Amino acid sequence: MGERSETQNTSKLTPEILFQQSPERLYPKMKLVNTRVFITEMRKKWGEDMTLANLPEEEWDTLLEGSFESVYLMGIYKTGTKARDIALQYKEQYIKAFPDMKDEDVVGSCFSIAQYVPAEHIVSCQNESEDVIWKEFDEKVHDRLNKKGVKVILDWVPYDEGIDSPLAITHPELFLQKDEQFVRALPLEEQRLQFEEVVDKNGVVHYIAHPGPDYDIPWIDKLALDPSNPQVLEHKLEQAKMLSNHCDGLRVDMAFLWKPEEIQAKWGKDNWMLSEDKILNIFAHFPYSQILPQLFAYRSEFEIMGEIYRDEDIHELVQVGFTAAYDEKTLKLYKQIVTREISAIDLIPHLRWLTEFLVGYRSIEYSENHDIERAIRSMGKKASIVLAAIQIATPRTICMAEEGQEVGNQTPHQPMQLKRAPEKESDMELKALYQRLYRGRNSELFQMGEHNIAEALPVHPDNTSNKDIIVQRSELPSKIGMIQCSNTGNWESACKINIPEGVKEIRVYDILNNTWFEGDKITAVDQGGNLFIGLPSYGIQVVYYAY
Repeated sequence: MGERSETQNTSKLTPEILFQQSPERLYPKMKLVNTRVFITEMRKKWGEDMTLANLPEEEWDTLLEGSFESVYLMGIYKTGTKARDIALQYKEQYIKAFPDMKDEDVVGSCFSIAQYVPAEHIVSCQNESEDVIWKEFDEKVHDRLNKKGVKVILDWVPYDEGIDSPLAITHPELFLQKDEQFVRALPLEEQRLQFEEVVDKNGVVHYIAHPGPDYDIPWIDKLALDPSNPQVLEHKLEQAKMLSNHCDGLRVDMAFLWKPEEIQAKWGKDNWMLSEDKILNIFAHFPYSQILPQLFAYRSEFEIMGEIYRDEDIHELVQVGFTAAYDEKTLKLYKQIVTREISAIDLIPHLRWLTEFLVGYRSIEYSENHDIERAIRSMGKKASIVLAAIQIATPRTICMAEEGQEVGNQTPHQPMQLKRAPEKESDMELKALYQRLYRGRNSELFQMGEHNIAEALPVHPDNTSNKDIIVQRSELPSKIGMIQCSNTGNWESACKINIPEGVKEIRVYDILNNTWFEGDKITAVDQGGNLFIGLPSYGIQVVYYAY
């Protein structure tokens, strides 16, 4: 194969063929958008009347560049004054990241939901009924995006309500609570962190529990629902059904907190909030198993995406109906590779499981998320690019990117209580690189091909740098294939990769530099059918071949 004639007319490996976009996207991409921050930025450009509903077409095109199949619109719902007042108590936490923060930037956590109704930054008709507000959202956001082939994912928090929710006033019996004597016996700070004094519509005082868990900024802006109360499950079912009329899927915040084991650990210890009988009943009647089958009966072809991290939680929640779950393992393992605690070969079993064995749900792969440090800050630009390339080249997954990730946003971790982020510069070279990576994922070769994790073979017994290289293969059998080789090391690495028998043409693409190599610019395949690959520090090359 060292002597190949590769003319423009006869080559099977032209960009037009290799990157022919697949009409069917089995392995989609999802853009995470903090809508409050995004619209704040858009208002600087377009004026204070800008909302998501009247966002110009050109801004949607820029936001979704790379042909995203879905968009997670985080933080679209109404929050309240109590949530904002609580958020202002923790200004010192935000100032650490944003020294120029002002009080007007603080709006309260977007997960302290007062009403599941689009807020003023989403639609402008705030003085109208809920039905009218949702109608504007449907027509100008949901339907508009669906026409572009983009699905809309919205938030849903099943285990609590925001502190400004009117439900606590109209139906306090739905919430976990203790009597005044119990609460007053606690130290004052514990009272503040664990309970909220609520006066219901009849003037009766209730001491409703805050849900936890305990973070640097405690969840005292939320009220815990009683998972043992059938009326709570009915309320949440109706809420989910209502939301399903306006979107294509729900992203369930901290979904594992409604697992029976988590409920028992938080509320059942020493019969603190829930008796042993109630806990046993929750184990017998898993809350999600009571809700999700009825939701799917109401709305089929609907996504339930769980913010779930531990393997055991993922398995359990998929069994009760979750269609997708966050995968934290790829990111965690890769960070250990960057810090040299492990090598790339320790990531391979997990990638092989995702690539070759994952069934029953889709794993949401990410290197950036709303509640973690930007990847480019935590591990550096070059290392973060390699992780993104590996994840984008992993099938059977939903590949999630946070807004700003593709342009090298290096701002600190964004608090959910703020509507403004620090000013940022855009790295247009990085953006172009992401577009090249997305072009590969969108291709027919990737979307319709067969996939496996291949072996990075040593080039010499004394050279072990092959252990730093991840090799991912996609192939349309008997037609064309690709082998992506990603160097996870901060040094030059080399390996050999096996080229299938019968291959007649090879081209190598340096995706970082957007450069092609062919003919005598690449080494010949050796007698064992192997091709030498040499990679610079954090280098990525894709070998394309045709039969």
